[in-house]
Amino acid sequence: MFGSKPSASKMEESLTLGIKELHLCYNLLDSDKGLTMYNDSIITIKNGVRSGKPTIRGLRITVYDILSMLASGMSYDEILADFPKLTREDILASLRYAARKESMTTLVPQSA
Repeated sequence: MFGSKPSASKMEESLTLGIKELHLCYNLLDSDKGLTMYNDSIITIKNGVRSGKPTIRGLRITVYDILSMLASGMSYDEILADFPKLTREDILASLRYAARKESMTTLVPQSA
């Protein structure tokens, strides 16, 4: 009904990525504010804002939103015109965040 069951290797890959992200968030968490900021301080994760997804400067615009717009073919100028609170640096920070996240992907060998 909901598609095929993920393979064991896919589940292991997701678990490995999740653990690495958990360590990253733990290391960067500002426990007083419940806020995680990445090195460039543009991408933030805050409880209660877009379900804790990475957002731009705490706005309700997620990294996923930016990446989806770029993937659909929108130019930087079109995105900035649609979302006046965003800057070019915000878009670049989204791309940096996605690149860092992708670089953490680890394939776990499947046991025989």
